[in-house]
This record gives sequence, C-alpha cells and structure tokens, in this order.
Amino acid sequence: MAFIFVSKITPTVDSHLIQILSQHTEMNALLVTNNLKIEKDHVYLIPAHADVTIENHLFEVTSPRTSRNNQIDLLFISLAENYKNQAIGIILSGHNAYGTEGCKRIKYVGGKTFAQDASAEETSMPNHAVAAGCIDYVLPVNKIAAQLEKLGGTVEHQLQG
Repeated sequence: MAFIFVSKITPTVDSHLIQILSQHTEMNALLVTNNLKIEKDHVYLIPAHADVTIENHLFEVTSPRTSRNNQIDLLFISLAENYKNQAIGIILSGHNAYGTEGCKRIKYVGGKTFAQDASAEETSMPNHAVAAGCIDYVLPVNKIAAQLEKLGGTVEHQLQG
C-alpha cells in the first residue's frame, strides 16, 4: 500500500509534518510534487497550498488550491476513479463534512472506507461520513492499521488472482 496524508495546514505555515512522519516509519516519506509516481510502501504528504489528484499512478498538483478545504474530497474522488475497488479512504479527526463525498465515491466503486470512532479529537468529519452511510469500518485510530493489514492481503490476492 501507499499512504497519502491530507492535513489541514494553513498554506502560509511552514510544516514539519514530513519530518515527523519520516521519524515514525521505515517507509520513504515524501512531499507530493507534480508527476510524482505513486509507489507502494511510501508515505506521501499533500502540500498545504495545493490540490492533489491522481491520474495513471501519478500525482497531479494544482497550486494554489481551487477552493478552501476540499482537498480530501478531490483526492478521494480521483483515488476512486483510478483505483476502483483497491481504493481505501480514511477519515480521522476534523471539522465539517470534508471527505464524505470522496468516501461515497470510494464506496460506490467497491473500495473500503474507514472513520475514526469517538476517540477523534474533533468528531465532525468522521461522524458526517458515518451518517452518510459510506463507511465500512468505524474504529479507534490504533485499530485501523490491523484492519488495513487484513485488507492489504485481500487486495494483493485479488491482483494475483
């Protein structure tokens, strides 16, 4: 699997999130750039000032953002269009209904969706997605990795079979 993080960071703030992610994984952690190829066992961080979509296993970066706070939906929708039933979307702590439309699209194409349970610091985003009926797993953040491992084996089997 590849992991793509969308973090709500003010575009003018100098984030150290990529360095923090690098310290907590053995995978390569990279800031997304235009035409960067998506590879398994990599962690990607979307730039704060940009929208990111996927086309033919490559990131497409649009900067500045086209609108405020819809980066996660744009990413999830393109993930669903490109990876179909292999797409996985995870909604963690956050405000409003961001991510719900993208999760609906992932679910529609047969992918899997997660929402953090009530352990989220801010439950609006996961609760909206759950209420919309587009979430397969509602779990505390420390249980998501185990479920992803199970799904990873299933996806790999589907690709070989």
